Amino acid sequence: SALWAVHGLLEAAATGVASVDVQMSPNGCLSYSPLCAPDPSAPGTLQANPIFYAMRLVSSLEGGKVLKTTDTSAPLPSGVSEYAVGLANGDTAVVVDNTTASDLTELNFKMGPTSHLVSTLSLRAPSLDASTGVTLASSTPATSAITGLTVPAASAEVFTVAP
Repeated sequence: SALWAVHGLLEAAATGVASVDVQMSPNGCLSYSPLCAPDPSAPGTLQANPIFYAMRLVSSLEGGKVLKTTDTSAPLPSGVSEYAVGLANGDTAVVVDNTTASDLTELNFKMGPTSHLVSTLSLRAPSLDASTGVTLASSTPATSAITGLTVPAASAEVFTVAP
């Protein structure tokens, strides 16, 4: 659900939707509720479900403007979606959502001549049908190159690129 939620929320933003309401069911840990109380005797203790991580990823792009993207080489495989968001600080966040069982390798961005990768935000799951074990982590890349990038299977990556 984390991966389809990233896709759904960014598709909505790309079509001009300004806000989306996501319903929560505190007693519904087996539902698509972002947060739930796994132990009814401890209602103040919440558990994050996969969709929560998608909401956190997309909220990191808040205030940005969805930009048009173009595939200049072979089109991306079915099950992979891409979005670019112009951030308020002038950087561009490129989101690649891979809902397939195969790694996407050798991904290259064609941007300005001085464009360079400054950070990544990775949403990962153990498998496409995982309901636990979803993680969201940011990192500083080992290289600033915007070529030869990889998006693992069952994951979404946000590549933040400075002009």
